[in-house]
Amino acid sequence: MISEGMGQWWVSVVSAILIIGWTLYCIGTQGPGWWYGTFYNLPLNLVTTVIELFVGFLIAAAANRVEKRNKELQEIQVSILKHIEQIAGGEDEEIKQIEQEVKQEEKTQMLVGHLDRQDTELVKQTKILMELLQKITEKP
Repeated sequence: MISEGMGQWWVSVVSAILIIGWTLYCIGTQGPGWWYGTFYNLPLNLVTTVIELFVGFLIAAAANRVEKRNKELQEIQVSILKHIEQIAGGEDEEIKQIEQEVKQEEKTQMLVGHLDRQDTELVKQTKILMELLQKITEKP
C-alpha cells in the first residue's frame, strides 16, 4: 500500500516542491545556517540526494505498474482456469453418461444373444416335439 502511494504522480510533485523550497532556504542561509563548513557540500549533496529520491519514485511507479499488470494477468488466468474446469466438468458428466449408455448397450446385446440362443433351442425342441407328435399320430 505504501509503495502504491509512493508511485503516484502527485507524490513526485509534492517532493519536488519541498526540495525546491528546502534548496532556496539553504541557499538563502548560505549553508552555515545548517552547520556546513563550506558551501559547495550543500549543492553536491543536494543533487545526489534529489537524484536518488526521484529514481526511487520512478522505481516505485514502475513496480506499481508491474504489480497492477500482474494482478490483471492473475485474474485472467483464474477466469481461464475456471472456464477449463467447467468444460472439463461437463465432459466428465458426458463421459459418464456415454459409459452408462455403452454398458446398457452391452447388456442389451448380451440379453439379445441369450434370447436368440433360447429361441434357437425352442425351435429345435418344437421340431422334436412335432416329429414325436407325427410319429405318435402315424402309429394306429
